[in-house]
Amino acid sequence: MVDIGTGYIKAGFSGEDLPRVVIPTAMGERIIEVDQQQTQGQSTAATSELKPKISHKFGREAFTATDHQLKQPVQRGVITDMTHMQTLLEHIFVHELGLQTKDISVLMTDSPMNTKENKMEITKLMFDYFKVQKFTLINTASLSLFSTGTTTGLVAESGEGISYAVPVFEGYALPHAILELKVAGCDVTQKLIDQFVESGMPVTAENFQQVREMKESMCHVSGDFNSEVRSRDDVLNQEQRSYELPSGEIIEVSLDKRVTASEILFNPRLIGVEEDGFAQMAQKSIEMCDEDLRTNLYGNIVLAGGTSLMNGFTERFEDEIRGYAAKSPKQTDIIVTAALHRKNAAWIGGSMLASMSTFADNTIR
Repeated sequence: MVDIGTGYIKAGFSGEDLPRVVIPTAMGERIIEVDQQQTQGQSTAATSELKPKISHKFGREAFTATDHQLKQPVQRGVITDMTHMQTLLEHIFVHELGLQTKDISVLMTDSPMNTKENKMEITKLMFDYFKVQKFTLINTASLSLFSTGTTTGLVAESGEGISYAVPVFEGYALPHAILELKVAGCDVTQKLIDQFVESGMPVTAENFQQVREMKESMCHVSGDFNSEVRSRDDVLNQEQRSYELPSGEIIEVSLDKRVTASEILFNPRLIGVEEDGFAQMAQKSIEMCDEDLRTNLYGNIVLAGGTSLMNGFTERFEDEIRGYAAKSPKQTDIIVTAALHRKNAAWIGGSMLASMSTFADNTIR
């Protein structure tokens, strides 16, 4: 079972509770040229066969290996660099999980925004290069919903690279009502960086990983942004809101910076994105579905994705979607599920599905 996301790739075995491998979807690459002095005295045929060697670093090591060129093959939830994705998957299958790919079947998550051409390309890669026995791609939203034990509902996911709302009916996503918001975890991190730069702090784009750690440990979504951004009553003490950079410099992340960065998820206009916020997107997705189905969708809204784990996210989402839904002609109960495992929801749903006896019927051979 492989879940490929913008920020992380998760892999493991069906029937298990959690993935065995979780690493950033990143790799570093360095071309090592052949030393010409070592080839002196060798025949022309021998030297012509000598090719530059390629050194790779994977996951977190890719961000710290300054002598390697960073490659991130997934952008906004979609694989954009199949060549480096192949290298990353081979590292995971062979070196992390110790597998012979010709002996395995693979279930892989599929982004709701993926193209038909991209699906065909990843399928071709799995069979032609990895030579797997069976393979299938399944929408991440369907799998996230399945992880909760249900097959009908709305999945509202905010991950590292993209946020989206996907209505699912009896296990199948409804394409006409899928909505996306290209504001997610990476944009919150970037907003923090931009604020640091504006304040003259010694932070640049090279500190992206460190700032992402700051975001995950310090940021929260405000229930009342306009009031809190002006507040001097910080919930974190000085030690909790301070971070030491690799250079040894210590920066303090103020309350207004923390809440402003996370606010962009619900108010993208703060960064110049003229789109609906996360909660309004989810409500509009439901309203695009048949009237008879809306009650079931409002009654089972499932939050997913690592960004939704941010403190205050669930409460803000519930408050806003109830407000938007109250304007609808037909009143309905709204139930929002925010499971503790939602960061791994798609992987867990896939693990459950792949362990079922009927799974083989849904694969390509």
